[in-house]
Amino acid sequence: MGLREKARKSLEANEDEIDAPVLLKVDAAEREEAKARVTQLRKELEDARKLSDAKTAQIARQDDTIHGLQTRVKDLEAASAIAERDAKKAVKELEGEIKEAREELQDLQEQGRHRGRRSRDGKGREETHGARDQRGVPAQPGGRGRAPRRIP
Repeated sequence: MGLREKARKSLEANEDEIDAPVLLKVDAAEREEAKARVTQLRKELEDARKLSDAKTAQIARQDDTIHGLQTRVKDLEAASAIAERDAKKAVKELEGEIKEAREELQDLQEQGRHRGRRSRDGKGREETHGARDQRGVPAQPGGRGRAPRRIP
């Protein structure tokens, strides 16, 4: 072998040695970067799990609230139906009482016409129809009877 070949081999050997540590440095940097990324992803996964647990708890609380409100709505609807039935019953009873009161009023009006009560003529004056005052004296037309006596 000549000198040139030895130099070339020497240079080639040096290049292989120089390239080897550089590759290791690049691999180490990639590994560090990958480790940092894995650490970051694990942290993000843990945060996502915590958020998921919080959302699940919030959903459970909302479900309980919804269930309670649905129960309350059902109770209020039942109470409303009962109140409506009672109100309808009360209306019917009151309508019956009104009808009875009107009939009684009509009967009393008819009895009043037949007993000789005072009534008004077309000019606004009172007329007597056989009515008597407290002493049994026939009522005076156009007035209340005799003026009360004054005591000095």
